[in-house]
Amino acid sequence: MGLFDKLKGMISSSSTGPKETPFLDDCEDMKELAGGSMSKIYRAHHKPTKTIRIVKRVTPSTPEAVKKLQTELEICLALDHPNVVRYLAYEKRDKSYCILMELIEGSSLRDYLLDQVTVRGAAAPFLSYQFFTEVFHQCAKALAHLHEKQCLHMDIKPENVMVVGLKSGQPIPKKPVVKIVDFGVAVKLGAPDVPVGGSVFYIAPEVVQGGGSAALHPRVDIYALGATMYELATGEPPFLPEFFRKKDKNWMHYRGEYDRLSREVRSAYEKELLKNRLEKVVDLAKVKYPDGMKAILEKCLELSSGRRYAMDYMLVRDIDAILKLFAQHRTGAPR
Repeated sequence: MGLFDKLKGMISSSSTGPKETPFLDDCEDMKELAGGSMSKIYRAHHKPTKTIRIVKRVTPSTPEAVKKLQTELEICLALDHPNVVRYLAYEKRDKSYCILMELIEGSSLRDYLLDQVTVRGAAAPFLSYQFFTEVFHQCAKALAHLHEKQCLHMDIKPENVMVVGLKSGQPIPKKPVVKIVDFGVAVKLGAPDVPVGGSVFYIAPEVVQGGGSAALHPRVDIYALGATMYELATGEPPFLPEFFRKKDKNWMHYRGEYDRLSREVRSAYEKELLKNRLEKVVDLAKVKYPDGMKAILEKCLELSSGRRYAMDYMLVRDIDAILKLFAQHRTGAPR
């Protein structure tokens, strides 16, 4: 988990566990899409609803992995929002957990950025101001739903934001439909002894530092969303390890090379990254959108959690105000 240690006394999974609802016998024409030693993903026809679904089969190898998966299931089966991937049911088969999920036909923001930067050689901004704002708006509303349900995603990043209909080589959809995915490190507020994870490029500084129970707050997800949208606007996260500064192309060209470094070397780079994050302000001059959006990103990315948006509705409200300006100025982007 790199820099992240266990933060105790804050979160845990429920003692009762999620309710099992068998569904596999209702699935046919299952086709494997991806897989590894621990999990496999299938596309399947779900007979009762006459729809195509995703079936994810996970085989946890340790009691800790079982507990973590049960927490994920308990959280996700309780969520119901148009901008959050839907977990529909699960059942156990032998030592595996099989999960029925909605199929999302689209790309992640990471796949979109990779295509724009490493394949097409495009420069920021990659999306129109209005499309960018609508993606941001839907992500913020999804987080508001999560936080209302007393859970934190803890891993918001471009890989975990899907946009329906956004595909390489095809026209950008007129209206984005966002889906937040991957709740593998999501946590429930208020209980103990579960490790806290996330990506060092996007996670809030107070969590990386081991800020105790005060670190687990919706502001953590708000910071990560701000960092994600900053990258969508500029082509890179707010802060990067020095490793990437020595290269002559965008950081995504070298991400694989970085990931292959030894744990010790990456840890040294990431400690330096944290030091820079604690001493430098985010460079908003790289954001080529109007000042109103820069102000929102700045408030999401404040170093001090107390200076960020305190409540999700405040972030949603400020983005909504920009969208209302678009409605009033259909001939051009509002300034």
